[in-house]
Amino acid sequence: MKDLIDVLLDVARIEAGAFVMRRSLEDLGEILGEVADLFESQAEAESIALVVEVVPDGEGAPPRARVDRDRVLQALANLVDNALRVTPSGGTITLWAREEEGGVAFGVTDTGPGVEPERIDHLFDRFWRADGGTGGSAGLGLTIVKGVAEAHGGEATVSSPPGAGATFTLRIPGQRSEDAV
Repeated sequence: MKDLIDVLLDVARIEAGAFVMRRSLEDLGEILGEVADLFESQAEAESIALVVEVVPDGEGAPPRARVDRDRVLQALANLVDNALRVTPSGGTITLWAREEEGGVAFGVTDTGPGVEPERIDHLFDRFWRADGGTGGSAGLGLTIVKGVAEAHGGEATVSSPPGAGATFTLRIPGQRSEDAV
């Protein structure tokens, strides 16, 4: 019950524009690894491969960004939790990160059934669930994912070719060094 209350409070903070960010320069590869470690045993038990792919920059350095580590962990954990619900045994969930012009992109790709095109526009809506309300979630995880991205000045998106899994992406603009203000 406490977890649900905490999630509801986070959603209320997002909607009120009071989602507090404590930013520091972070290695996104380390964050992805931490999330993968959290879900490793569950993925193993369900025979799902959990993969981390970090694309280094032109100098071989991992993607780094000024982010709130805890909020990014929360967003990625929500995405992996959702991916584990839809990815069949023998499937793969990939946590990935890369630098892009003007910022970073990171997210989760799964080999589940994908999302029907008519449902994509609603995925980030509060209390909306792709399963029509039959699963074990409150329908708030993706609302928080979107809130985390937007609180960083970015966006959360999803792409899902029919029957070919889904990719959830957070794009966060900004500086990638300690010298940046």
